[in-house]
Amino acid sequence: MQATPAPLHSSPMAQLGALTQAWAAAQASLHRAVFNPMPRAQQLTRRLTLIAFSLLLSACAAEPPAASATGAAGTPDTGEASDAEWMLVAIGDSIPYAREDCGGCTSFVQLLARAIESQTGTAVMTRNLSSHDNLTSGRLLHRIKTDATMRKSVAAADIVTVTIGHNDPPWGDLQEVCGQDEGQCRDILETAVDSFASNLGGVLAEVSDLRAGAATMIRVTNQYNDVVGDACCPTEASWLPSVHVKDAFNVAVCKVAAEHDAPCVDVYHAFNGADGQHDAGPLLAADHTHPSADGHELIAELIMDTGLAPLR
Repeated sequence: MQATPAPLHSSPMAQLGALTQAWAAAQASLHRAVFNPMPRAQQLTRRLTLIAFSLLLSACAAEPPAASATGAAGTPDTGEASDAEWMLVAIGDSIPYAREDCGGCTSFVQLLARAIESQTGTAVMTRNLSSHDNLTSGRLLHRIKTDATMRKSVAAADIVTVTIGHNDPPWGDLQEVCGQDEGQCRDILETAVDSFASNLGGVLAEVSDLRAGAATMIRVTNQYNDVVGDACCPTEASWLPSVHVKDAFNVAVCKVAAEHDAPCVDVYHAFNGADGQHDAGPLLAADHTHPSADGHELIAELIMDTGLAPLR
């Protein structure tokens, strides 16, 4: 589905009418979505929100059950912690998931383990506990506090990667008000970023507590923008709002990571360019959402570029 915002010179009522038409079209598209309905529905809601948010900017500035550590959401990749000198545990949403998301490509989690092994000569085993269920930061915080398998895995991990936030922008809530109430739109975004930052801080605090002072290589990846270049948003006016949203969330990611002495891995600008406005498509899979094989390789390289401290 392609939806283009109303011309900037049109009246507010015309803009609202265009948004209403786009919403009706999306509702019809939702009924046609058969494969992976939850992510598809979320993507359509996000796309409609960008239309509404773009109207606001032009006017102003010319849960599913928790996944276990085994099975589809978190199968151990290469072995158990007792067999390894170092254990790498990945927690977060579906960005590190790989598998069918990228045609069976290898996740950056495993690629990172291989790179560390090659550089240090130390065996690295992995547990990829990333979750393909639209995981948000709030649900990850709940999971790391309550899921016994995740807690045990993190407690035994010498290396932890945290990738979360892709599903946190409140596209649905923004869609309700952006283009109609400028102040409320901004308040919703600020509240969402603050909540995300609090949740991420809680997750990193739990990781530190579970490690109980043991030397741990913790790396936090920020969020690339998969909206720029997507078929949903063919014009700059339609995708530019997503850049403002991602900028706000990524400032929060790196600020919170620094507060917990964890390097922030800048996936955002590596995928979207220095201004965050380039299409990440060459690094994304066919769904224009998850990393491709090349994308996973780049993320692993970016993490390696941060060094191995405090392990080495």
